[in-house]
Amino acid sequence: MGRILVIDDDQLVRDMVCQMVQRLGHQTREFSGGQAILDGASIDDVDAVLTDIFMPNGEGMETIRRLRGNHPDLPLIAMSGAGGWETGSSWLTMAEALGANASLTKPFTSEELSNALSAVGVDKDITKLAANAA
Repeated sequence: MGRILVIDDDQLVRDMVCQMVQRLGHQTREFSGGQAILDGASIDDVDAVLTDIFMPNGEGMETIRRLRGNHPDLPLIAMSGAGGWETGSSWLTMAEALGANASLTKPFTSEELSNALSAVGVDKDITKLAANAA
């Protein structure tokens, strides 16, 4: 079971992502924005971070940059629903250039989330995914 930090300024999205992560068998922590990271909040207890890249004050990309600098081995997954597929994809590509290990275009499925977590080294639990999807 992994410990996943979810960062998103939209409470409904954050709740949904946390529920999806928990259904995959992981624990969650959550922040409503990247400012806590920028202010030096301790995240030593997390195994991976899922962060939105468009939040107030432009803190999403800066959060990725800062996390990568301070925690070079911490798996980072960027999320965005901004713009159309092409525009959102470009921003996610930029997030990966800043240090995100993977990216997800919102909205995404539990399977896509599970695949992204596996891709960054967080074990997925297919049994829980299948049981909770039913």
